[in-house]
Amino acid sequence: MSNYFSIFPKIDYDISKSGITKNVVDLTVRYAIKTKIKNRSATYYNYIIKDGERPDTLANRFYDDSKLDWVVLMVNDIVDPLYDWPLNYQNFRNYLTKKYGSISEAQQGVHHYEQIVRTAGYQTSSAYEGYDEIGEPLKEIVVEVDSDTYTNLVATQPGTHRSVSNYDYEHKLNEDKREILVLDKYFLNKVISEVEDVFR
Repeated sequence: MSNYFSIFPKIDYDISKSGITKNVVDLTVRYAIKTKIKNRSATYYNYIIKDGERPDTLANRFYDDSKLDWVVLMVNDIVDPLYDWPLNYQNFRNYLTKKYGSISEAQQGVHHYEQIVRTAGYQTSSAYEGYDEIGEPLKEIVVEVDSDTYTNLVATQPGTHRSVSNYDYEHKLNEDKREILVLDKYFLNKVISEVEDVFR
């Protein structure tokens, strides 16, 4: 991941507005690169990050060069590889322990409440129950509610509500980060060439 910012040019910038400039990475360039990449008709495919995989290991796997980790990150609009990349099992547990005191406390503490508007795979108006008009499985729809609404749902509408623990909330956030796009290797050289054009 240390290679990510190595491709960026540097500029002198007065961070504290004190008249003293520092030589820092020019992050504004990434938007020009992103536009060039996203506007191409390049082929991407979905990938689920496995526990312990890093941007550099995926770059080595897909492009035979770990230094191309910046391609993996930029294609997915990842600015901070430390926090925007999924934590592995042990680091995730360490994170929870540091934030909530222990795994047990994270599991017991309530983060928020949800009302289940539609359960997954259920739609009464559809002839194909559980699927939409193009054949995709229907996803669950939920809305976050306050504690009073939750209490009322518990009393009047069984099965339409749930409390989400701090553990489950953090786990979902971490797991959602596993779904990324990978640029097809066939287009790699073209994308690299376009990125280099931005820096010229």
